[in-house]
Formats: sequence, structure tokens, C-alpha cells
Amino acid sequence: MRCAFHLLLALLSWGAFGAKAEETIRIAIKEKQGALVVQGERLWFAPSPAETEEEPRWKELKGGLAHFSHQRGKLWLNAKPMEAQSLLLGAGKKSSEVGRLPLVLSGMALRGQVEIFANNQGLLAVNILPLEEYLMGVLGKEMPKSFPMEALKAQAVAARTYALQKKLQRLGHIQHLGASVLHQVYGGLSAEDEKTREAVLKTRGQVLLFGIEAIEAYFHASCGGLTETGKEALTRELPYLQARACPCHNTKAARWQAHLSEAELKKTFALANGHLAPGLTSSTGRYKTLLVGGKSIPAAEFRRRLGTTRIRSLKFRITKEKGGYALTGEGYGHGAGMCQWGAKRLAESGKTHVEILQHYYTGSQLMTLY
Repeated sequence: MRCAFHLLLALLSWGAFGAKAEETIRIAIKEKQGALVVQGERLWFAPSPAETEEEPRWKELKGGLAHFSHQRGKLWLNAKPMEAQSLLLGAGKKSSEVGRLPLVLSGMALRGQVEIFANNQGLLAVNILPLEEYLMGVLGKEMPKSFPMEALKAQAVAARTYALQKKLQRLGHIQHLGASVLHQVYGGLSAEDEKTREAVLKTRGQVLLFGIEAIEAYFHASCGGLTETGKEALTRELPYLQARACPCHNTKAARWQAHLSEAELKKTFALANGHLAPGLTSSTGRYKTLLVGGKSIPAAEFRRRLGTTRIRSLKFRITKEKGGYALTGEGYGHGAGMCQWGAKRLAESGKTHVEILQHYYTGSQLMTLY
């Protein structure tokens, strides 16, 4: 508990929390865009505080509509060039309440504010909002809303911990996370519902620690019955990510099949032939390497190049068939950390979200930071 207290003091000293302990986060929503449209009831804009080193001086945009474009590396607003390289936007009934009303960025409804940047690659839009509100837009995208409340609460804690850990890695950057599957899938207001909001609110401020640090709370859809170690899945020795037995093995999500032709393998990997053979495996039976055309290919690269929704995991059996191979696999995802379908089964058996988290993140401690 003393270590966790010192972590909280460190976070406060780094400025991670505001005066009201309202943690915020910056999410890249649109990147390398030529044009963007922002709409909102009583829409306001201001040069970025990073450029003015002052509090934003909000000006109202009449009509509640902002058209942004990118021309010769400069930012244009409603057909006028801007001196600033970035602008903040938010909706509110008055300038002191900017951000309290939702806004719409190119069709995506968002809470909080948006900052639009111009650089040589085009426009970048970053959503700036309280962490708890961000999680409401993540939870329904990362876990089925139909899952039991204790599983949703476990997911909320894992997603909060993951986001906080990434923010601490990128303090001072214009963005902390993206909005895609490469980070955590974020859907804004459309991803929310009463149940996911409840799961976030009931776990407000709860994060997982190992020693004095927030853990890298990785999670995945299904492990197939046995999770993977952090060292094997992520090439890093993370003591809280161990191989753990999981009750997801008899779920529909834990089984998949794929068919690969030798011609496809030959073309995909630019090799003389498309012969496929087993390579090295991890202690949990997941492939580390595969032999394609006689060449050793990292299994993660094999999966990525053929499609991660098609080759759903690195745990599969290879069967030769006419002109190619049948892959019969177990699990969906990298297998490290919390298994979401396993969390569902544990919740259905009566486990609390704390017990679920302790099962998948060995030796971690739950703490309420704010």
C-alpha cells in the first residue's frame, strides 16, 4: 500500500492529474487527412495553449460548423489560412463551458474537445477528454456489451490501466493513443450504452499496479484455454503476464479454421514455393516460427501478412490438403493477459471483477487512484 501511495504522489507531481483529480487523455482520431469537418451546438475555437502558453481564448464559430483543410503545410479554417499550426475546438453553451456539449468530427460523435493539427502529411485530429469518458467509448468496442457486469468491470479496469500506462510513457506528446485495434478501439459516443457506462462508473479510478508501476494490462478475445506469457507474446519479461489456465476453451470464439493455397503462400512471402511446415513453438504450444518455402518466418509476421482476422492466433494445427493447407486453430489474439471470453465464463461462475483480474494478471494489486 505504501508503494502504491508513492506512485500516486509521483503521478500528482508529474501533473498526470488535474486539480480535481480529473485524469485526461489525448486520442488520435483522424490522421493524414486532407479535410475535416467539425460540428457542434455553440462551437468555439482557439489557438492551442501549447502555442500561446495561455488559457485558450475562445471565439465562437457562428453556425456551429468548421471546415478544415490542408494546403501547403498550413491549416485552413472555413477557407481562411490560420497562423497557428493547431486549433482547439469544443462545444458549450458559453466559453467557460467549452467541452461540456458533444461535437461531431467527420461523422463521429465525441465528448470533450478536439485539437486539429497541420503538418506535412496532412491534418491530424486529437480528441482530448476525461479518461473515464474515454473508457465509456472504449468498453463497448473492446468487449461485447452483452457480457456479464463483472466481466465488463474487469475490462474497464484493464483498459483504464493500459491507457494510463501508455499516457505516462508519452507525457508531453500531442497524442497518447490511437483509436484503432493497434491501441484500444475507441468509438466515441456511439459506442456507449447504459451498461458500459455503469461498468466504468463502478470502477472509477481503479488501476492495476505491480510494485509501484501501472502494469501493461494487455488483453485479447480468446486464449483457447491457456494464456501466453509476456515474454513469448511481447518479447518482454513481464512477471504479471504468465501462462494461466482459462475456461474459454469450450466457447465458439476459441475455435477457427483457415485454408491457404500453396500459390497464395508463394506469392505472399515471395518465395520459390509455398510449402508450409511447423517451426518452433512456445511453452504454451503457440508458434514462434513457421517454415514457408523452406525459409523460417516469424509466426507473428506470418499472421500479420495473411491477416489477423483470418489467422486468429498462433496456436493451430497444419493439415496438408490438395493444393494447400488447412489450419485448425485455438483462440483469437496474442493470448497475453486477460482473456475476454474467459472473463465472461469466470463472471458467470460467480467471480468478481477483482478475482478475474487477479487470475489473469499474476501478482498485481488493484488500487483506486482517484
